[in-house]
Amino acid sequence: MADNKNDVQKYRGSRKIYWILFPVLAALPSVWFSFVLGYFGESLNLKSDSKLTLAGIIITVLIVLLSLSWSVVKSVGSYKEMQESVSTSNLLQQLSSACDEFCEQKYSALLLSIDNCLRGLDSPPRIVGNPSQQITAIMNKFADCVAESTKLRKTHLVVSLAYNYPHYKTKWRWADGSRCEGLSVQELAKNPSTTFYQISSGTQSFVFHNDKIQAENNNHYVMDARDKSCDKIGSIVCANISVGTTNETFVSAILTVSTYGRKLVYNNDEKTINRIQYNIQQILLPAIESRLKTELSLQFIAYMQYHGRPKLESNLAGAVPE
Repeated sequence: MADNKNDVQKYRGSRKIYWILFPVLAALPSVWFSFVLGYFGESLNLKSDSKLTLAGIIITVLIVLLSLSWSVVKSVGSYKEMQESVSTSNLLQQLSSACDEFCEQKYSALLLSIDNCLRGLDSPPRIVGNPSQQITAIMNKFADCVAESTKLRKTHLVVSLAYNYPHYKTKWRWADGSRCEGLSVQELAKNPSTTFYQISSGTQSFVFHNDKIQAENNNHYVMDARDKSCDKIGSIVCANISVGTTNETFVSAILTVSTYGRKLVYNNDEKTINRIQYNIQQILLPAIESRLKTELSLQFIAYMQYHGRPKLESNLAGAVPE
């Protein structure tokens, strides 16, 4: 611990020296030529008849060499800092990839466990922890990321997750139970004009509308009370985050990002809209998807523990929202 403190103090000391020397050495040639030689050159016997004396030549050469040496040292230092930054960035990327891989492996194991439970080959394992709280925490962090990437205040942003269990034919419900304003999740799932319906019906897996008014005019969105109180200004994004295999869905889930009073891209610039859509769909969503599916899987296993295995004839039935 003492060695670490000494290293930190040495580093801080070197940085102080750097910031003292940097302005001095950077300004030295300019001061030498324009001020010293210009005003005191002849009196100091550094030049005569506008020509440098031997002493003036020697000192000038030394100053130029010192300035050039400092520029080289500064360039090498900047290059090393850049290399260290790149190395740190690569390390963080490797760590992130490793975490994603661990989550994918855990998720795959949970899918196998769920499949065995549904087929009666195994009993649901005991779930330790609170998947519902974890889902809420993931959604909150996702909202932070969306707000940061779009420069919106979080107060203008609502991120929600609705889910149901097709094998049990359960109704759609909000994951965190906090979304209680506007249209109910059942109304969203029944109305073909809602963005939610486009995902729940299987028509699309991802929908992005920067302008809710334009989406409403195209029968792809239905305004709720909060939309109307905000002059219908806002954006809507929906994504399918369902849990299951290629042939079978265990948990139907839809993640929604809705803004009120502000659009994700305020000026409807097409290039900016495409960039924001790409960031959400290709960067932000993949970063949380495996973690979110893992918690949804754990929550489903807990549901099976409490309600028992569904009837065999409903194993392949789809959810019927009410």
